[in-house]
Amino acid sequence: MNQYGGEGPQPSNRQAKIATWNARGISGRLLEIDNYLLGNSIDVLCLQELWIQPQQTNTLRNRFAELGYTLWISFAPGNNGAKQCAVAVLTRLRSSQISTKMDRRLQGRAQAVQICTGSASLICFNLHGPHDEHLKAQLFRAIGTRVAELRLPAVWIGDFNTQPSEQPLAPYLISGVYTIPDTPAEQLVPPG
Repeated sequence: MNQYGGEGPQPSNRQAKIATWNARGISGRLLEIDNYLLGNSIDVLCLQELWIQPQQTNTLRNRFAELGYTLWISFAPGNNGAKQCAVAVLTRLRSSQISTKMDRRLQGRAQAVQICTGSASLICFNLHGPHDEHLKAQLFRAIGTRVAELRLPAVWIGDFNTQPSEQPLAPYLISGVYTIPDTPAEQLVPPG
């Protein structure tokens, strides 16, 4: 374990390489995801549409831990043992899952993870937007409210199920290297 509480190499300059991937079912893509993570030095990977059963979570957690990544996962409300649409964040940085405070209809559509490097912190919201425009609007309002409550820098990333030109989403359709701003010590994720 390194000084940041994670297993993998840590960025030394408060930058994090964040990517998103709609897996459309993770089971047949695990090797592809492994190669992408390691071949591109990804610090945070936001995955949407995992389509797995909740009991598969520990197997996935262990698999990615072997690569130095922590898996945070959130499921949509259950289908009694059937594969479920889920969102997940894989990170090799010190991290902690943050409650999104979503109502039942929006659970599994968003996940919030605080990622840290040293004294810097960022909330990463991983989204899988519903196709229903009314629910989508509720989701984006709920996340905007949650970002305001947390009072920390945040990035929204994922599959919004929208066109890039639609407003107000266009500014959030960004992936790449992010500089993580300094964060007051009392707001940082505790180590370990």
